[in-house]
Amino acid sequence: MQLFPNELALANLKGEISEDERGYCSVDEAVEWLKELSGLDFGKDVARWEEWVHSQNKKIPSKLADY
Repeated sequence: MQLFPNELALANLKGEISEDERGYCSVDEAVEWLKELSGLDFGKDVARWEEWVHSQNKKIPSKLADY
């Protein structure tokens, strides 16, 4: 399954990717990644991050993260 970086970070924030899976990062790393991608800081607020990710409609200009 291929995810954009913002989607991958959100999946990690939500705990949907286990430590043994490719693309895993800790919740804290996921928050930092989302902050870097967005310029926003919603902390560990999953609902707000989900809203932001969905509003981007895959507009993140980066390579796909393959996990």
